[in-house]
Amino acid sequence: MRVLCVIPARYDSTRLPGKPLADIAGKPMIQRVYERAAEAKLPELVVVATDDARVLAAMESCGGKAMMTAKDHPTGTDRLAEVARAYANYDVIINVQGDEPLIAPQIIDDLATAFTEEPELKMATVMKKTLVSAITTALVVGAASTTFAAANPFSDVPADSWAYDAVTKLAQDGVINGYGDGTFRGDNTITRYEMAQIVAKAMAKTDVSASDKATIDKLAAEFADELNNLGVRVDNLEKRMDNVKWGGLARYEYTSTKKDNHDRVNADGMLFRLEPSVQINDNWTAHSRISYEADMTNNDNNTDSNATMNRAWVEGNIGAVHTKFGKLPTFSAQGVIMDDTVSGAELSFGKVLKTTLTAGRYSPEIQLLDPPADPTRVKGDYAAVQFDYAATDALSLTAGYYQFKDDEFKEIGGMDDSTDKVWAVGGTYKFNNTVALDGYYAHSSMESDDNANKKAYNTELRYKGAEAAAPGSFGVWAAYRHIGQLATIAPTWDAVKANEKGYEIGADYTLDKNIIATARYFSGSEVDDSNIDVTRTYAKVEFLF
Repeated sequence: MRVLCVIPARYDSTRLPGKPLADIAGKPMIQRVYERAAEAKLPELVVVATDDARVLAAMESCGGKAMMTAKDHPTGTDRLAEVARAYANYDVIINVQGDEPLIAPQIIDDLATAFTEEPELKMATVMKKTLVSAITTALVVGAASTTFAAANPFSDVPADSWAYDAVTKLAQDGVINGYGDGTFRGDNTITRYEMAQIVAKAMAKTDVSASDKATIDKLAAEFADELNNLGVRVDNLEKRMDNVKWGGLARYEYTSTKKDNHDRVNADGMLFRLEPSVQINDNWTAHSRISYEADMTNNDNNTDSNATMNRAWVEGNIGAVHTKFGKLPTFSAQGVIMDDTVSGAELSFGKVLKTTLTAGRYSPEIQLLDPPADPTRVKGDYAAVQFDYAATDALSLTAGYYQFKDDEFKEIGGMDDSTDKVWAVGGTYKFNNTVALDGYYAHSSMESDDNANKKAYNTELRYKGAEAAAPGSFGVWAAYRHIGQLATIAPTWDAVKANEKGYEIGADYTLDKNIIATARYFSGSEVDDSNIDVTRTYAKVEFLF
């Protein structure tokens, strides 16, 4: 079966005009819904169906697929039907609500799977048993026909129906808080399908008064057919939905480095990574990362290869604080100082001004002695506090303090202090949706005669960026980076390393859905007094799943 995902997006919404273009963290809401839907694996195509040129332009600017439809459609279902006629060669159409920016792609795949396994199915909805809130509706549209089932659940409940007064009373009593988007307006008509969602929510409540229970029973009898359809789908789909989700990637990497008075060094390898996550409850999840690496320069029965579980952590909210505990990933602003794994905890809170606190054990390999000496595996303590401020829609600022303590700095490295303390400031300015400029400066307080290695800075101009869900999308950038070894701990870049400075250019391109190729070229020198010239070429292809 060929699966098409359609997102109806009417600009002149009765409840909130212009809702599709409402800004959510720098992107229009409809773009965020599109990007989430595009992450689903089974739909061949995702299309936004709109009646407004502004929504169409917003989707085209982000590389999304959109279609203009008539303005006089009374419902999103009618708008979907117009799209169905234009894409008559698809067997299944998944209708995703345009105000679901956090919709889980797996839900869309589960719906598509339901139709594949049960061809006679005409409609399905994914819901949680404890909060029966419709997230997605799927409608089968035959290749030779675009009509829906005769018993149309999308017909409006008449404006003078007693059901509106009944639901309004339930809302006033706190039994339900609405449908779909969590709202209920007594002055707007809704479909039988939406009304059934409200009734289903009410039926899930057990601590209701006798009068409210009688009202719920009366509503349940009135919308019995719609509720029966919903209940069937809940039972059948939830049996197939596992609380364990699997993601990951396969990555091929190639690196070629040339330093003055040294032979060129080439390396290529393959990384296979599994990233399972487990839904503990509605608030907490558990994660892990299993990585397998192989050196592609030889084929000695993979004696050079290893598989490790290098991350395992839980995360959830404690009040207004988002918390992570375990062997967890941590990433400093722009990745200049830190992009690695620590064993400890990370807390974050705030929206416009976000504060992140990190503390834990960290065990990297650090070049404490000059080559050819091998790097030293240290086991120290890492701590950081970072403030991220969204000053405007275009400007974001960051400041932080980062500390790494290990006695090896003094015993092996000959430093005067065992603690590397780094403070940093930076910012990003977005000229528009496609062009942005990053700037960052960091300074270490550690005593050293090598002043150049006590500072780090990064300037990068970026244009667009490859998106896994959008084949043909691309990004390019140019940067100057100075990565002082004492002012950084585990910087994020692949083409420039610690104790190096110089220029980098790069590009990435989405070859196909979930397949991204990246290339970087660096030309510069070592930061220390040696001033040895360095050039490096880095390339990778990632297959995401």
